[in-house]
Amino acid sequence: MLLYCGRVDAGSAGGLYSLDDEGEDTRVVVLDLQEAQAALANGRINTATAIIALQWLLLNRDAVQARWAEPLATRHPPDSGRYPPVSKGCPHTVGDGPCRIRA
Repeated sequence: MLLYCGRVDAGSAGGLYSLDDEGEDTRVVVLDLQEAQAALANGRINTATAIIALQWLLLNRDAVQARWAEPLATRHPPDSGRYPPVSKGCPHTVGDGPCRIRA
């Protein structure tokens, strides 16, 4: 499973989406962080992917906001479509993984 974090304007993103040949409907619900945290706590959010993504955001929100506040020129550029390996101490890395910030 891969999860991505990105900035979006989700103000009008709510609704029901699907392709006719999929045989399923995907409902998009827009919540602010406090509403999402409450929905997680009361069981309204009950799928593993959503729980994992929201818990990651709750744990890493301050670090993500700090990264997004940096000028784009200070971030690691992609290298041929792949992120470069990062040495310990890179301010753009969570844990021991590669840098996940694109310019």
